[in-house]
Amino acid sequence: MNREILFRGKRKDNGEWVEGYLIPQDWNTKYFIGNIRGMDLDEIIPKTRGQYTGLRDKNGTKIFEGDILKLVDKNQNYEWLAVVEFGNPNATYSWGWQLRPITKQVRMNTDILLWVETEITGATAEIIGNIHDNPELLGVE
Repeated sequence: MNREILFRGKRKDNGEWVEGYLIPQDWNTKYFIGNIRGMDLDEIIPKTRGQYTGLRDKNGTKIFEGDILKLVDKNQNYEWLAVVEFGNPNATYSWGWQLRPITKQVRMNTDILLWVETEITGATAEIIGNIHDNPELLGVE
C-alpha cells in the first residue's frame, strides 16, 4: 500500500494555500512547500503547515491536519464538529489521526476512520473549514 505524503500551508508572501512536499530550512522557523523535484518552492507560514491524512471527506476532498469536520450520524440523528489532529489528543488511542471534539458533550467515537470509511452505515464527514481560516468555528457549542 502506497501512502501519499503531502503537506499544505499558507504562503508567506500572499496567504494562499499550497500543497506539496514539506522542505524545512530551519526547524520550526522556516518551511517551504514544493514539488517532487524541489522546484517552485513557496515559503509558508510555519503555524499553518499540516499533513495530509490520506483520507477524503464525503465530497472527495483531501482531509488535512487542522481541518474542521462536520460529522453526521444519520442513524442516531446526531451531528458534531471536530478538528483533525495527529496523535492522541483524546487519550483514547495511541496512534494516527484523531478527532478533537469542538461540540460539547460528544459521546461519539473520535477515531476518524470510523467516520470516513463507514459512510455506508450512515456516518459521514465533511470539511467545513480549518483552524486558520475559520477560527470562529472553534467556539461552537
